[in-house]
Amino acid sequence: MTRQKAHQHAWEIHTTGASVVARAPKERAEHYQEQLAARGLRVTIEPD
Repeated sequence: MTRQKAHQHAWEIHTTGASVVARAPKERAEHYQEQLAARGLRVTIEPD
């Protein structure tokens, strides 16, 4: 992710409370969830 894109997500989270960071198959999404949760971030996986 570029620095610019990270700032866009940060602003969206700040102003709306959430941001879609990635769209991925369930197994990959669960992997992302584990990595982000290990860094103290909250992740929600939603079906399409």
